[in-house]
Amino acid sequence: MGYAIAHAAIEAGADVILVSGPSAELPPAGATLHSVKTANEMLATVESQIACANIFIGVAAVSDYRPAVASHKKLKKGEETIHLDLVRNPDILASVAGRADRPFTVGFAAETEATRDNAREKLLAKGLDLMWQISVTSDKNPFGSDHNH
Repeated sequence: MGYAIAHAAIEAGADVILVSGPSAELPPAGATLHSVKTANEMLATVESQIACANIFIGVAAVSDYRPAVASHKKLKKGEETIHLDLVRNPDILASVAGRADRPFTVGFAAETEATRDNAREKLLAKGLDLMWQISVTSDKNPFGSDHNH
């Protein structure tokens, strides 16, 4: 969805800075692409680019948590169960919206309980200018789809 929005913005004449995690999609021609792998890399890149932005559209589906200790190799079988400690990832959207010099800030939220109250609560909690909420249910999965509900 982020690539489609970037493409539409370019077609409308905007200069687009695209900060993207790993994707099978090809970035739109004309976008200045910054490829990242982690939420922390995405936050650092956004912070380094945001001062020149008039609009920030936060579309990336960044995980809320990450493993406290990352393994760079496969975890081998051993015990019957394994316990992983998770730590919170940075909230990139809230970080942008909280800046004194912030651009107009748009957020997207993929929610299993997509209600107006939930969307409004998130909009106010993060200090956004606009929030677009997308329903994620077994019959309405937007990931990998050209249609969102």
